[in-house]
Amino acid sequence: MASSDLIHLSAAEFVKALQGERPVQDVEGRKHTFFYTKYKIDDSTLENVVIIDQIRLTEAVVLEEEMIFPYAVIIKGGEFKAGFWILGGEFKAGFWIKAYENMDIFFNIKFKNK
Repeated sequence: MASSDLIHLSAAEFVKALQGERPVQDVEGRKHTFFYTKYKIDDSTLENVVIIDQIRLTEAVVLEEEMIFPYAVIIKGGEFKAGFWILGGEFKAGFWIKAYENMDIFFNIKFKNK
């Protein structure tokens, strides 16, 4: 998929999408929803899940310890041009990255010892 076909989100709107807020607004003002009440992936049907795909981020994203993510999150693809750091956060229903060969992303995940 060409970069021009991707949904360009700001870092703040991307975090809102991860938290299941709907809709979120892209940098051109269009609204998008990444939250699904039912979503079929492979042989499973998931309920109340955030599916991130076909997005473009040009700002760094940092998930902080105080952030709460109430729904399952699956990142299927996208362009993450400035990095994606997970420094903490409460993922109440799970977090998965289902990366594909052509996915342009750099992750830096740091787990805090408790």
